[in-house]
Amino acid sequence: MRLEDIAELCGHAGTRVTEAVYRHQLRPMLLDGAAAMDQIFTDQGDDLRSIRHS
Repeated sequence: MRLEDIAELCGHAGTRVTEAVYRHQLRPMLLDGAAAMDQIFTDQGDDLRSIRHS
């Protein structure tokens, strides 16, 4: 979810307060999302390599 959308849902006028208040909660979520994406692309890469080598 975009930071701007979170700010709007919280009633903040901009993203500065949202980021300052929720940064400690957003960072782990972003890192988990990045790790999940890495895993997805790694798995797809493995699938493509196995197809090319068969």
